[in-house]
Amino acid sequence: MKNEVRNRIENIIAGAMLSDDSGNNESITVFRHYNDLKINENDLIGIISKLNLDCDMVYKKFQKKNIDMAFSPFLEFIRELYNKYYSDTMTPQKFISEANVYKVVASMFVSYLKNGTIKRNEDFIIQEMFYEKERILESLANILEYISRDHGIVIVLDNFNAAQLSTISLVKKIIKENKYRHKIALIISYNESYIISKYKKSVWDSLLDEIRIYEVAIEYDTTYDFDEIGIQNDNLSADEADENDESDDYDGYIEKEKIKEDLPKIADMIDLLAVEEADYYLNIIRGFVEDNNINIHERERIRLYYLLSLINSYTGKDKLAYLYCSKMYNYPMVKKNNNLLFDYYYARILGDIKSGQSNMSLMQLEEAYNIFDIENHKDKFVRLKMLEGLAYMEKNPDVLSSKTNNYIPEDVVEIAIKYKQRMHLAYIYLFGFDPIYFTDEKTVISTEDRTSDENINTEEFKKGLEIAIELDNVMLQLRGWQGCAVLASIHSQFKDILYFYNKCFDIMRGNDMKKSEAQVYNGLGYNCMINEKILLAFKYYKKAITLGMKLGEPEPIIDGIYNLATLDIMVGNYEETVKCVKLALNMMSESRLTRLNVCNKSKVYGLGIFASIKLGQIYNAKLYYDSMKTVMQHILSSDNPDYSMWEDDVYLYYVVSGMLNIRDENFKEAKENFENANILWNEINSKQLYIYSRVIEEEVMLADILGEEENKKKLIKDAKKFCKDSKLAFNVRIIESIGKKNKDEETEYKPVLTDKMFMEINELIGRYALKSEVEKKNKMIDFFEKWVDNLNNGWENNTLLMYNSMELLKNTFGIDAILHIRVENNIPAVVYNDSYIDLQSYQIRYIYDHFNKNRRRIIVSRLEKSYKIYEDFVSVFNINDISAMLAIPFMDKDELTDIFVAFRLKKANYTENLVMFYDEDADIIRTAIRELIMEINKESIKKQLEQSSVTDALTGINNRHGMISNILKQIEEMHESGITGMKYTVLYMDLDNFKYCNDNFGHDAGDAVLVAFSNMLNTVVENAGFVVRYGGDEFIVILPGREEDFGAQIAKKIFRNISYTRGFKKAIQSTNISKLEITNENSITCSIGIASGNVKEYNDLSIILRNADLALHIVKKKSKKDYLIWNEDLESKK
Repeated sequence: MKNEVRNRIENIIAGAMLSDDSGNNESITVFRHYNDLKINENDLIGIISKLNLDCDMVYKKFQKKNIDMAFSPFLEFIRELYNKYYSDTMTPQKFISEANVYKVVASMFVSYLKNGTIKRNEDFIIQEMFYEKERILESLANILEYISRDHGIVIVLDNFNAAQLSTISLVKKIIKENKYRHKIALIISYNESYIISKYKKSVWDSLLDEIRIYEVAIEYDTTYDFDEIGIQNDNLSADEADENDESDDYDGYIEKEKIKEDLPKIADMIDLLAVEEADYYLNIIRGFVEDNNINIHERERIRLYYLLSLINSYTGKDKLAYLYCSKMYNYPMVKKNNNLLFDYYYARILGDIKSGQSNMSLMQLEEAYNIFDIENHKDKFVRLKMLEGLAYMEKNPDVLSSKTNNYIPEDVVEIAIKYKQRMHLAYIYLFGFDPIYFTDEKTVISTEDRTSDENINTEEFKKGLEIAIELDNVMLQLRGWQGCAVLASIHSQFKDILYFYNKCFDIMRGNDMKKSEAQVYNGLGYNCMINEKILLAFKYYKKAITLGMKLGEPEPIIDGIYNLATLDIMVGNYEETVKCVKLALNMMSESRLTRLNVCNKSKVYGLGIFASIKLGQIYNAKLYYDSMKTVMQHILSSDNPDYSMWEDDVYLYYVVSGMLNIRDENFKEAKENFENANILWNEINSKQLYIYSRVIEEEVMLADILGEEENKKKLIKDAKKFCKDSKLAFNVRIIESIGKKNKDEETEYKPVLTDKMFMEINELIGRYALKSEVEKKNKMIDFFEKWVDNLNNGWENNTLLMYNSMELLKNTFGIDAILHIRVENNIPAVVYNDSYIDLQSYQIRYIYDHFNKNRRRIIVSRLEKSYKIYEDFVSVFNINDISAMLAIPFMDKDELTDIFVAFRLKKANYTENLVMFYDEDADIIRTAIRELIMEINKESIKKQLEQSSVTDALTGINNRHGMISNILKQIEEMHESGITGMKYTVLYMDLDNFKYCNDNFGHDAGDAVLVAFSNMLNTVVENAGFVVRYGGDEFIVILPGREEDFGAQIAKKIFRNISYTRGFKKAIQSTNISKLEITNENSITCSIGIASGNVKEYNDLSIILRNADLALHIVKKKSKKDYLIWNEDLESKK
């Protein structure tokens, strides 16, 4: 080891071991090099020995050809140290508790310390994934810090570029949070020129940022003095050659034999929530197995599909989760093995819950309960019961939209209590009931304020909160109090709203929860707004936006801007509303968001319509109106619309429709619009109070126009009463000013964002746009690398090529279903369809006719106006679930040859962010599909040429080359199976009187006889062998594994068939010969020579052919119309 490297490491180790709690001594170093710095483990041991230090060292040299367990080598090292220092005096449970491990994940660490396996006592809840992942990292750092209080630790991570994401994330956390203060020395080396896998690139880059901040990196150039540090430039070992490969992708190193040992490691990754690396490795293994038709054990393949189903549910790819679950169930072993069958049900039910199919999940649960009862399958039954609780709470417990009257079966709660499923129990108590919020011990909403048949479930909320506190889950506590704030808002209890949000701030204080803080500020601002605390609402909205800008997160910024737009409508500042709407829509576009955290995109359009109408900008209002209708098309066009999570949007739609109809003097329609809006207003719990008085203005205007004086007075009277009862003084003043010339709306109630803040937000949008361009470019490069590999994979047939190509497209672009239509001779036909859309021939023809006339591609989204333009085309597919569609025609010499259609389907009633197709997606996919079409055509032509070289053009059977190819292939298969030789029987035949037929009836008649004879031979031989046209009118039948007697039976059948056809008379007549007279002496027959022998090599078959030919010649000379079996005595008759 070079002296300067040795000295640096020596100083770091000595500094760490002698450090005090101040952390003044250096204890970490990072060697950044550009060639091949080696840190030798023996030299490290020598350094520690020289310093005479009492410490433990772990040395890990990462290699990309291996899959390590998650967080390697930290987990293994922790277990080693526990066994060395603590196991005699402290149980694993006590050790984990003392080390301050997050209680929810403690069981996994206890299990690992006991027996080296990761096992959870309770399944994790998907909504907890990101929070729990952070707590696992924190727990590991805490364990290391706890051990280091009494024992020095040296951690050496060599070739760190090849480390897995989980390990990189942990090292980043240790550095960032200064967890190495106690006796921990951390030594890292990495190659700066190394290419990092894309799945971990962003975390790697952020780690490098932390290293730069703490100034612990040393740039080390190993261009010279290789020998001094023990490096040889030539004769590299396999491992050294591996290191010199500048990519760290695992793709090229996967082996069939390693899959069995790798899958349990990946299962542990999933339990430890290292989901990105689990996803990365699973897809590499899947591609290796499926793309190369690798034959692995059925149990391993089932396990692979199970893990793929889980990981796709966890990462939000619901369709893929279902696909792999279905693949899993196709194996008979699943039905026979209860453990595998349970895995199937668990993955299927989880996928249904995650995709919003709660009713389907409950049906699957009923099936599962019939198999897995509590008496015989306690653990499995408990896990199913927890899924049932989640199913009843639907896909996500949403604290921002109050869900009342949830029914959670009592036995679910009882099972959760009995078997200590604490996390699920907390969720059930907090989100499975309709809590009455409380402050301290006092219930704020009294029973008199609610209908008599509603249950007061304050106790359930308290229990849930107590469990969240017991488990030290601050995020769950925060969401619980946010839910209470929402309920307080519904009941217009402003003081209690402030109380609950203050509870949220108490929880967030001291925790790094800036994004949650921004969300709370937005919620607090909204509640201030509907309670007419205008300036306070503005202050909180502005805080949310500012926090979002500091974080560089678009969501809280857009939410804040949208909320400001609603505030501006409330105070009548419509110019500012339009400004905010434009900014929000622009930012959504650049961030590729199709909905906000607080509402659907249609509400943003609705505010733009409302404000534009008030400003007299009717043209702009109608543009926004078209966009709003497009987004809501699935509701507006449905005979039985599902308003779930769209109630506010529909209410606003009716309102702005009425306003536009007033301006267009369609007063009858306007009246109907407002009547529909009022019906919905009375039905929804959460009233849009910010807009209430402004809507009353419009209704009064309409009554005035229609001369409905009594209705006008009633509208004002009822509105004033509602506002007074709701303590909305500001709204009362607006209603009282309706019809007055000088409206009393004070300017102090019109706060606006400064031009500087607008400019800063626009600059941020520009940065998002630049980032998006870089991401698009990287995505394109990454995809085409995989695409070229896929096309060059050497697939066995075009079906496999097509399937794997479509799977790659679906995985890369988030496509749910694909349809591929091929056009030949102007006839379209479906050649690939993995959707559930069953197209009839007339529908396929409609698609063909459309693109035959309009040769432009179609990009459609329900959120864009293009949907309206292409609505007729989309309707061909007979489903209302399409959220986005891409259709591309392909031409060759101005002829339509192919049509490619990709679908994305709705999720959660279109309230999740919809992934749309963009122009750059269409460009990439178009290029890829064109390459695929060329490859398929090339393969088809190649196969045709290959076929023509081994096939007789006239008869379609094997020619001489085909026979040789078949025999050589059979011999190769025989050798691979360990068979040294096989008996072959050959029939060598020649047509009798064929020359007479040609001379008297023409060559067309002769050709017809040859075709008929070859067809007859195929019928007779069937699967016993194969038929060859050896040349002219000579034919051969090859019978592998058969004796001469079987050959003789075949010969007899041939003669019988020729007799039945009367010398192929019909075949000759088919060539337009009206009068056919052939004597028996001149009719078509054949002569056959038969020979057999043992075949080890092709030369052996050549001898058999020669012998059969000899027997044939003897028959021809002797009598014709007969067969003869060769024997050695015939040699003398040659």
